[in-house]
Amino acid sequence: FDGSTDGFVMAGGEVEPAEDGGLRVAARMFDSAIRTPSGLALQGRRYTHVLVRVTRLAGGAQWDGALHYVTEAHPESAQFTTKPVQGDKPEINETVILVYDMAKPLAGGEDWTTSVIDRIRIDFDDAAGGEFLIHQVAITETPSAATPSDQAPPLRPRT
Repeated sequence: FDGSTDGFVMAGGEVEPAEDGGLRVAARMFDSAIRTPSGLALQGRRYTHVLVRVTRLAGGAQWDGALHYVTEAHPESAQFTTKPVQGDKPEINETVILVYDMAKPLAGGEDWTTSVIDRIRIDFDDAAGGEFLIHQVAITETPSAATPSDQAPPLRPRT
């Protein structure tokens, strides 16, 4: 996010490029959500992890952290969602990396890994007032389980 939103939009709030890099988002109402551009065309079987490096700038009343996604077969839905397996509600001025394992979501079963992903939605807070600085959103491959960890290639982000 170098001086632009890179196509990210926010429902129920504001999104703008931050002065020193990143994307500043502010929740102005209940259930605000940030969305990637449509047309990602990600092969879910290949890109199974979503990483979001984020700093909380202002406190909100209720943390959510949910990730939803869209495919050709379905729109955003609570039937296709998950929460981070690593990282949690950041405190004010704390930076965390939220890690979403889409091969094992809370809802949706194998849908992610058998689909082409069109768009992603992230809900940081479930109430107005929260403000965040998103440093990076990366959708990554996972090294093969057969590859020893000391020989595994690094995760390759696709932003």
